[in-house]
Amino acid sequence: MHQACLFNQELVIDAKMPYLFKTGQAGNPLFVFLHGAGEKGCQAADLQHNTCDSSLTKYKPNWHLLQCCCPTGVASWPRDIVHACIQKIVQQHKIQ
Repeated sequence: MHQACLFNQELVIDAKMPYLFKTGQAGNPLFVFLHGAGEKGCQAADLQHNTCDSSLTKYKPNWHLLQCCCPTGVASWPRDIVHACIQKIVQQHKIQ
């Protein structure tokens, strides 16, 4: 007979998330674009070649733009890391 059990332990993950940031006009919102970690690469230099900047600036030219690349070695976006990065950018650049 099988017994259902649950193993519970907190895991701490050290993940580095490359990103590009472009400052917009004061008072405008922050646009966050999450790049996948696919064939286009997952380093900041790769983001510079595969930026969504030209597409966005056509419609929202003065928005702040944060482009993140999914960290390597993880199966999905680490929400805590993305949230912390957004908070850091918002605080540093005083985005409201």
